[in-house]
Amino acid sequence: MTEAQFLPDRSTPMGLSPSPQVADLMQQIQQLQEERNDLEILLENTTEHGTLIEAELEAAKQELRLALEQERKLSLRIEELATLEERNRIARDIHDSLGHLLVGLNVQMETALALWKDDPDRAYVFLTKAKQLGSDALEATRQSVAGLRFDPLEGRSLPDAIALLAQNFHTTMGFQPTCQIHLATPLSHRTSVVLYRIVQEGLTNICKHAIATVVTIQIESTSAELRLTLKDNGKGFLVSANRSGFGLQGMQERITALGGEMNIMSSPGAGCCITASLPIAARSIA
Repeated sequence: MTEAQFLPDRSTPMGLSPSPQVADLMQQIQQLQEERNDLEILLENTTEHGTLIEAELEAAKQELRLALEQERKLSLRIEELATLEERNRIARDIHDSLGHLLVGLNVQMETALALWKDDPDRAYVFLTKAKQLGSDALEATRQSVAGLRFDPLEGRSLPDAIALLAQNFHTTMGFQPTCQIHLATPLSHRTSVVLYRIVQEGLTNICKHAIATVVTIQIESTSAELRLTLKDNGKGFLVSANRSGFGLQGMQERITALGGEMNIMSSPGAGCCITASLPIAARSIA
């Protein structure tokens, strides 16, 4: 016999085997000890992880504070830009609507003064038209200064609105512009207003400066772009010397806002041709 065979089992009385109940209890105690060890390790890891989480939370709070501060600054900047854009819009509306009306009023008054002695009846007709233009100008001033977003088309389609511009031009200048408008699809209201304003400003400039006898307005759409052409046979001008006027600047700003391009071709004695092109995507901008 070996020595191990004569050693007693210390877990039970000498010479006795543990009962099933005792063995089961001993196994449960061992499992509990293992679970306790696992929990101690988990607790230690959780404590370390909790410290990391707290640090990450603090860093996240700092990032949030910085983001909120940036958002505040951006909001202020956006508000400033929106205010500037609104001022520019009102200035353009005043120039486009009021300027157009006042030019017509001035032409009517000059004609009435020229006819007053020789043909007072015709002079009275021109004075009556001037009076109506003065009333329209007053209303346009009230709307623009108040910053109201009134619809310059007044519910009309673009072809109808431009036809009315052409008719007013005929009343003022004595000849009718040629209008050619071919649109494959309807335009957004914003695009229609931009084209209307450009035609309006162009006709106003022709009344004031061009001494033209032929004016052509063309608007057509293709698969790639929308194109506007306004052409006259007047006295023309040096384009490089006439870029600073608010009218031309307003035209350019309106076209650029829709992602388009505008070009002016003119020279002394050769009339003027204004072209504006807009990408197809601009049509869908509301």
